[in-house]
Amino acid sequence: MTRTFLRLLALLMAVGLIAVACGGDDGGGGDEGGDDESTTTTTEAEEEDEPEDTTTTTTEVEEDDRDDAIGDFGDTVEDDLGDIPTDTTTYGEYVTVSDDSGLLSVEVPVEWNDVNGGEGLFGPDIIASTNVQEWIQTYNVSGLEFQATGLETNQSTDEILSAVSQGQASQCTSLGRQPYSDPLYTGVSEVFEDCAGTETDFAWVAFEPADQSYHGVIGVQITQQADVEALERALATFIVNV
Repeated sequence: MTRTFLRLLALLMAVGLIAVACGGDDGGGGDEGGDDESTTTTTEAEEEDEPEDTTTTTTEVEEDDRDDAIGDFGDTVEDDLGDIPTDTTTYGEYVTVSDDSGLLSVEVPVEWNDVNGGEGLFGPDIIASTNVQEWIQTYNVSGLEFQATGLETNQSTDEILSAVSQGQASQCTSLGRQPYSDPLYTGVSEVFEDCAGTETDFAWVAFEPADQSYHGVIGVQITQQADVEALERALATFIVNV
């Protein structure tokens, strides 16, 4: 009887040990939780090691391409003219000027502080110079004219350029008409030199956007090398709200 009891006791103890062992396996969830923590730590470390996003947006690419196209155009103007006086090669500061209607704006050298924003030949117009009246009547001073309109004129950019450049065509030597294009605008340009017996030059650009919702012209009277820079700045910064 005693032996039978001891055998039963041993059997019960064995069953208890098996249950404890199984309970230890169930507790492995904690170990799995530990594995989760390890995985999380690894992921965080990997995220910290990832390089910063350096993706360039389409808009940034277009702006860079447009700046390059305008810069190339300015270089071509300088090459065509060749002997531009280099008394001033750059303007230190630019300001934004607007026409009287507020539809047009453009950046010009701060020295061009005489501004006329009245109506032009075919729409809103800005003339900026050191002296607007002298700019209109002579070739002695630097300055800019910017016109644009959304009204239908039934004219091509070629025809518009011919209309606004009549004075230069009769008083200056044309270096020929060339196509103009940048990622946003297309049109034509024409550079004139030695206007009215002076060393002053003049550059016109007539342009329109791809949807042809408006057309515009920018003309710069060039008395020194810095004025080519001013032409590039105008082409890069003009705004039309028509």
